[in-house]
Amino acid sequence: LLGDLMAQIDGYSTSARETDAERTTIFDVLLQTLTDHQAMEDPSGSRLLGGICSGLVRKNAHVAWAGYFVRDQEDILIPQYLDGAHRQGLLIPKSPGDPAWEALERRSPVIWKNGEGRMPVWLGSPGKTVAEVACFPFGEEDAQAVGIVATWEKGYFQRVGSSYFLAFAHIGDLVLRLRSQSLRDPLTSLPNRQLFLDRLTHDREQTSRRERLLGVGILDLDGFKEVNDRWGHAAGDELLRQVVARISPLLRTGDTLARLGGDEFGLLLPDLSQIDDIEVICERILEELRRPFDLGNEAAVISASIGFTAYPLDDGDPETLLRHADTALYAAKGEGKDQCRSHTWAMDAETEHRAAAREQVACALRQNRLLLHYQPIVSTEGAGGSPVLGVEALLRLDPGDGNLRLP
Repeated sequence: LLGDLMAQIDGYSTSARETDAERTTIFDVLLQTLTDHQAMEDPSGSRLLGGICSGLVRKNAHVAWAGYFVRDQEDILIPQYLDGAHRQGLLIPKSPGDPAWEALERRSPVIWKNGEGRMPVWLGSPGKTVAEVACFPFGEEDAQAVGIVATWEKGYFQRVGSSYFLAFAHIGDLVLRLRSQSLRDPLTSLPNRQLFLDRLTHDREQTSRRERLLGVGILDLDGFKEVNDRWGHAAGDELLRQVVARISPLLRTGDTLARLGGDEFGLLLPDLSQIDDIEVICERILEELRRPFDLGNEAAVISASIGFTAYPLDDGDPETLLRHADTALYAAKGEGKDQCRSHTWAMDAETEHRAAAREQVACALRQNRLLLHYQPIVSTEGAGGSPVLGVEALLRLDPGDGNLRLP
């Protein structure tokens, strides 16, 4: 990444030395950020792009504020980093004629000048003192963002030129590409656990505002280990890809299928009106996965189990919702597999009971309160010799109150 970025801005170095101090300052900001080891080692890229935004504001008196925004599923540009002129908390909803959204749609920079055309809604009253705003788009279809630089000086971008800011956009392209790779499962290209939790947090917030239901599910394949053991991991990988290819068409736009690890998948089903809708989708998935899978010269027959919960009927935080879905999955597995189960509070009670029992046994083991009792096995037939044929050994737990637990 560093080599690519340095090559990108290398062509600007000569012109930077030959032009005014303004361009030299911008070039220095890019160069210093790219040689910041902590910024380069940040896997999210936030320190890298944030360092550029911060440097543009702090080292250039003409820049009012700078930041970059990522497009979310609701067509709102969410700030990832902002610096200068009290712009914290700024959101940019999609609207006709908005320069930031025009830049994304055109895939080219857009410069808005104060006094020319309608003022963007998101600038508000502070925008009256901002002379120009330049919007530089970057990213791909599944991850789009825009860098925005606002200046106090009219004609600033024409005077300085846009080459250095295009370098900022190029850096953003690479950062989003790397970030997308780090948030995707390399085998299936599905979101990984981290991205799944991010989307769960987002969908949970949207569900609260809309007064709808959000289904949160975990799907686990039944019999996947046997496929790996019998035909090898290459066959197992192919099976996972085919599972994804079958499930994906059954989901709606806005639903999320993620690979959480191994043969375990996460499901997010937002904007539902009733809990029965979740069960309908889950049953379609289970039915589709019962059909044999073609693995070359072999046909694999598997099934799946699904556990789910529904927010806000289950008013937990993201981690709690995921844990409750996992509890329901455990119940589906325990009841015979190849089925879906909704989380209930009785499941939680059973889980807590099992956990308490495990802790009680572990504690008794540490405190030497596990006792062996022997019960003789006696023959009632025949004569002569000892009637005792052997013994049955029973492990008893003394809870400390004098009443031994049943074997």
